Amino acid sequence: MRRRGRPKHPDILTPREWEVLALLRDRLANPEIAERLGITRDAVKYHVSEILSKLGVSSREEAALWHPSERPWWAAAVAAVGAAVSRFSLVAKAIAIGASLAVLAGLALLAYGVLRSGDGQDESRTDSASTAPATSPAEVQTEGGTPLVSGSEMPLPESYALLVVTGCFQCDGPNTGIARVYKLGGSVVSQVILDPTKLGFGPRPEAIRKSPGGTREGEPYVGGVVATADASEIWVSICVRERCGIGGMDATTPGSQTAIVRSTDGGVTWSEIGRVDLGGGDVLTTAGPGRVIVRLQEGDSSVFAYFPGLERITPPEPRLSPLAFVDGRIVWRSFENGRVWIGNDLLKDFGDSARATYAFEVFAQPRPDIGLALQTAAGSELDVVDLSGNLISSFDYDRLSLPHVDLGKGLMLGNADIDPSRLTQPLPQESCTWLPVMLNLSGGEIRPIVDGFTAPPLACGRNDAIAVQRGPFLRVANTGSCLNVRESPDPAAQAVECIADGALVLDLASASRLVSGTPINGGGWLEVRTPSGNHGYASAQYLER
Repeated sequence: MRRRGRPKHPDILTPREWEVLALLRDRLANPEIAERLGITRDAVKYHVSEILSKLGVSSREEAALWHPSERPWWAAAVAAVGAAVSRFSLVAKAIAIGASLAVLAGLALLAYGVLRSGDGQDESRTDSASTAPATSPAEVQTEGGTPLVSGSEMPLPESYALLVVTGCFQCDGPNTGIARVYKLGGSVVSQVILDPTKLGFGPRPEAIRKSPGGTREGEPYVGGVVATADASEIWVSICVRERCGIGGMDATTPGSQTAIVRSTDGGVTWSEIGRVDLGGGDVLTTAGPGRVIVRLQEGDSSVFAYFPGLERITPPEPRLSPLAFVDGRIVWRSFENGRVWIGNDLLKDFGDSARATYAFEVFAQPRPDIGLALQTAAGSELDVVDLSGNLISSFDYDRLSLPHVDLGKGLMLGNADIDPSRLTQPLPQESCTWLPVMLNLSGGEIRPIVDGFTAPPLACGRNDAIAVQRGPFLRVANTGSCLNVRESPDPAAQAVECIADGALVLDLASASRLVSGTPINGGGWLEVRTPSGNHGYASAQYLER
């Protein structure tokens, strides 16, 4: 009897499942995937379930990190054999599987023989290659790109404070907050600096759909998180009423409300800037001082606007989404192909098989360049282009990698799925391979930063790096409120800013020298720069090294 339904696809995933997987790697929620692909949300749920089952992973995050090299050729062949004989009788299955495995064994021996034999030229090349260092399994050379290798771990640099988005890595759900990881006095400090339940919003009311008039209370949850590269501004969307359709949660429900908060002191204190009642409100990228771009939900469609003010933004063509704001213009990416735009102009077309997942400013003179993180069939690609779209440099990595911040001198901060066999210390779990990394482009290495990320509270977490503060640092402490930073080292001088306890300021003086001036309680003064960029002088009595 003829079987009904769609025939099995010869690849591990169907073409539609590959499309859904690409959007999972873009961190899209089910409603957004449904909109991009023009299918129902139930269909998206089905495809996600099939992807998790076929790839043998337990969460969307694990699926996003999966790459084809994890599935050897013989595994695909055995799976194909299993699918082919699934309809046979028990005896026929035994015969078919035995015969098929014999064929596979013969093919393996034949391949081995071919590799061992060959003409004299091939033998000489093999001999010379055998004396070279073994190639890393994380190294793939693709046309035009310099390969990056997953290297050993590196210590957290003394002069960097990393800001990362927290959340459960092995499960679905929204971001949970922001953490800051840095070194002070030789010790690694890991601090949660944003917890939406501690900002005074109270419980999040939500109507019970199956019980008219009934309500229940949940906790506020985090949606989008964006920051300037130096953390001088950090913006966060927080759903405070109903379901807001942000942060990977379900679709927007009537009466939803999203609060948008901002920090200008590196995440120590937060101010609510306004609320969005239109549905959505996810922050997508900063857009100059005091402004961000948000996504709003109108029916089944997404629209974009500047916040505050909600001035609508029209993309240069349909089905685009903002990635970054560089040189005063929006960098847009397509969900359907590898086209990237800046303003209303096509910046570069990377082809139908590539997808841009992140963009950021790369320092250059007289105008900045643009770094673009791409996902391709071979893994990840980092391209640096100028504002006209001319390719300056290209790098390839066969695992998932998302560079976020240009640090200069060929160094970038981001995240990557790393090769645990290259580490000198074990990970908390074998699957906890998504870590903040330093991309050393001149050295051809991606090196994970494990300090602060392999122990609670951040072990095996989402830990997406979004910004970095640069030191050497001084931490404000024991003021009881905040520390005045003054225009000159004089207690009578004008205060330019008052910095809260726990904030990190840049020590502009040498590590041991006090700036001369009128002492306060014998402590003297230190020249500092605040997280928001103000220069001034502060009492050394309230600063810790």
